[in-house]
Amino acid sequence: MYAVEIHYRGERHRFPLETADKAKAAEKCRNIYLSLVGRGWKETLLEFNPDCAPAEKSTKVSTIGELIAEVSRTVSFNPITFSTYTRCLRRIAADVSGIGDQAAVDEAGNPKKDRRGRIKYLSRRHTKGNALWLAAVDAVSLSILTPSAVQGWRVDLENAAKGSEIKEQRAKVTTSSVIRNAKALFSDDNLEHARAILILPDPLPSSGKLKLTEPVSSFKSKVDVLKVIATAQKELSGEPLKIFLLGMLSGLRKNEIDKMEWQAIDFRRATVDLNPTEFSKAKSKDSEEEVDLDPELLGLMRQWHKDRKGDFVIESDKAAKSNDANPQYRCEKHFQALYAWVEEAGSQGIETTPRIAEGVGSTLGK
Repeated sequence: MYAVEIHYRGERHRFPLETADKAKAAEKCRNIYLSLVGRGWKETLLEFNPDCAPAEKSTKVSTIGELIAEVSRTVSFNPITFSTYTRCLRRIAADVSGIGDQAAVDEAGNPKKDRRGRIKYLSRRHTKGNALWLAAVDAVSLSILTPSAVQGWRVDLENAAKGSEIKEQRAKVTTSSVIRNAKALFSDDNLEHARAILILPDPLPSSGKLKLTEPVSSFKSKVDVLKVIATAQKELSGEPLKIFLLGMLSGLRKNEIDKMEWQAIDFRRATVDLNPTEFSKAKSKDSEEEVDLDPELLGLMRQWHKDRKGDFVIESDKAAKSNDANPQYRCEKHFQALYAWVEEAGSQGIETTPRIAEGVGSTLGK
């Protein structure tokens, strides 16, 4: 059987001629060449060697899940940072497309119902419900995240907070932070390799010119910070008080406080070492540093150190786990107790304190 290999305009392909007759093989070669010159590689391959023809590229825009999977495969991320980016992207996508808690289904895939015939829903905050919610969100096309849709999502949340200066400011900071993190997945660096696989919408969700609000570092508070601290010292005790003071006076994040070990404290230099440990990982390279301790806080920490029962600054009966994309907090029950106190003390103006907004507010994950 004869075959021919042709190189033309930078491509080379082999064509089986499927005949042992030299004259017929020559005629077929001629036809292949004329087709190649007249119609190009794609049409010629489809007719004379379909096994080598390029597959038709889908025009269907990729999904949220496909983007996350491909960027994860081609870019090396800090796990916590990548988790933040994907969580924010999914939040916007879910809200824009109206995806909430998912229905529980039976073996046949039909929604389960209660005795009154109402569909049973599984909370996305629990394992099974979260898995269903993630599957639904990841199946959403990136095409729904138009710049106008993202802006509409932002305006809806900010309008819902109107009527309270504090809540409105929080909403602006929150929506801006969520958008900023979600947009990071669409940066040129993160899409450099993924573009070859994904079908991306045009324009990209990150292309909108949104005026994002910066964190509330310049918010002018009328609260007497010393009075707030004094109130906390009167009304709080034990681990919640320690968490409050660490967040208030040092601006440490929740995970940093939760995993802080005594060996990270330098009492002589009055600093906390934030470099990565077995149990905690810095949010970014800039976070790998030392934080100065307030003199009064340092004095309290000396006493805490004398009374310590273990290796961690905040006591807990729950063991620490190695860091991963979704930190598990040792001291969640202490944080919850502090959340409740902050909410109740809001009438005293505690929530408007800049230090709390930046430190305790973000530290506690509220």
